[in-house]
Order: sequence, then structure tokens, then C-alpha cells
Amino acid sequence: MFTLPMIALLALPLAQDTATAPPRENEGWKELDRVVVIVNEDIFTYRSLQQQLVRLKNKLGLKGEDALQQAQSEILTAGVKERLWIQAGLDLGVDPAQVQRMVRDYLERLQERFDGVVGLSEYFKSLDLDSNQAREKLQDDVYKDVLDNYITGDSAPAIGRLSRDTYVRPGLCRFHYRGVLSNRRDLAQIGGRPQEVVLQFLILDPRHFDDLEAGRVLAEQLRERIQGGEDMGQLNEQYGGMKRNGGLTDPLDEVRLAQVDSTLRPFLSDARPGDLSAVMEYRNESISTWRVVRLVDRTASQVPEFTSPEVQKSLLKALQDGRREYRRDVAFKRLIKGSYIWPPELAGGERPSGG
Repeated sequence: MFTLPMIALLALPLAQDTATAPPRENEGWKELDRVVVIVNEDIFTYRSLQQQLVRLKNKLGLKGEDALQQAQSEILTAGVKERLWIQAGLDLGVDPAQVQRMVRDYLERLQERFDGVVGLSEYFKSLDLDSNQAREKLQDDVYKDVLDNYITGDSAPAIGRLSRDTYVRPGLCRFHYRGVLSNRRDLAQIGGRPQEVVLQFLILDPRHFDDLEAGRVLAEQLRERIQGGEDMGQLNEQYGGMKRNGGLTDPLDEVRLAQVDSTLRPFLSDARPGDLSAVMEYRNESISTWRVVRLVDRTASQVPEFTSPEVQKSLLKALQDGRREYRRDVAFKRLIKGSYIWPPELAGGERPSGG
């Protein structure tokens, strides 16, 4: 993790005369570590980055240079976010003794949960942490929670009094309910269910044709065969590039599907179960081909009543969650604006989650 004191990055040979001219490149120098990120007064070193990369690689089975580069970028960005959040918690001026009591209390609860010191040590070992590192992490989590409570008003902060309220006006709940009904995208958020469709795809494998025009001709022929009664799943096995489950999908939110794949919208707007689409061109980052889509089934949406207690709870939670995230985002943007971060491209993104 970040190291609070500055470290010596290069070690000079003992016999080196400090009054002489600097040595030629790499002559007599040994690199011990190097700084890769600076966040205000804290630094992030190459060695700690490599340790986290190894843990992530072993945990997720990352392979290939691109995957490791992506993981490295995510580690550094998350590290900047977390360090800024911890620094802001420290700046609130909480009594260090109170923080240590909170850490000690949490450690005692963990020890009870894992049946003693041995079990707790095994738990820390599973996280690749020793006892000192675990204590430091818990301390950092306390400072993140202190700041989060101070910003969101979720519970009494460790200092002062609540700076934010969480009250939601009843009229706002009804307004949000009407918004959900109008766009039909967040019905699950209030205990309902969106309109869902089950589709069957036949996306031609490009290896079955030489050019796009030849692929279109083949797709038209396959469409006619399906309309003539041939099994679409079997044709998908023979000609398709995506063979799982015969091209059948799980139930999909129809509104979200039309937003994600706009080329399906005209077909879905008029189709009935059993209808087959026209041949449509299909492109992604790696291929250009053709596809035919069948609407297998459609399930109507379920809209719960506004007066339902469960709907009231869901609306309240959704509005409070949204308000928390807004307050956190505003606070984090202020932290970014008032901080020194190097390299500067790591200053973008969202805030870290609380501890």
C-alpha cells in the first residue's frame, strides 16, 4: 500500500565520492524501488504495485499483457481514490485514541467470529495480510467510514454532529414512482418486473462465406429454410458463430435490450411470439456478419401499486441511495480538485466505496 515516510530510491556504493561527477547511466547504481504514484504526501511504490498484481493474477487467473496492463491501471486508480478518501477522513481530526478503540473492538469481534487468535491469523493469511497490515487496513477503513458518515449523514460521525439529513419528502417518492412507470427500466427496483422477451439468434459464422454479400445471400437462404419449417437450433449448430443453447437467450428486459442493441428495436416493436426478423447486418469490434432473430416468447411487465408497503420501502431506499452517491461524488470531486496527484491522468474516475 502507500508508504507514509519517503523512501530511498537509489543506493550509492559506499566508496562513491559525493564530490565527483555523477556516474554514467547504471554504473554503480542499484535500484531498490521506485515511486509510481504520488497522492499529496503519500506515495505508491512499484514493489507494492507488483505485490498487488501478483495477488490479483493468482486470484483471477489473469493471462496476457493486455489483461495485466488493465489490472495495473485499475489498481493504481483505485489506490488513488482510496488514499484520498483516507486522507480526508484523517483531516477531520478524529481523536486517534478513539480510532484505535474502534479498531480494537473490530478485531475482538473478528477474533470471536473466527474462534480465537489462530483462526483470525488464518483469515488474515487468506487475504495475504499479516497482523500489522491487517490492523493498518482496519484503521484506514475506520477513517473512510468516518468520512462517509460525515458526508452522507447515514449515522452519527465520530466528531461533531450530523451534517446531512436523510429525510425524503413523500411527494418525491410519488414523482420517482411515476418516472419508473414512464420509462419501464427500473421496475425491479420497486419490486415489479419489466416486460421480458426470449429470443433465438442465428448469427452466421464468417468462416461460412467469403465476403459480406455472399454472407447476406446465405443468410437469406437460411431464413427461408427456417420459415419452411427447419429447426433454427440445428441450423445454428451448423452455420452459427454462437452455438450455446441453440441460440436461445435467457429472459431479457425488452426496454434495456432495445437500448443496448438499437437495430433490434424496429423488429421488437411489432413482433409477436414466433415471428422471424429480416436478415440484419451484425457488427462488433472483431467481426462483420449477418443474423436472423426470432421472438420466442414475451412476458408482460408487472407493476406494483404505489400504496404497497414494499413499494414505499423500495422507493425510499432508491432515493436515499441516489442521494448518498450524489453527495459522495460531489465530495470526491472537491478532493480531486484540491489535491496533488501524479501522474495527473490518475485523477479521473469515481470515488472509492466506503470501508
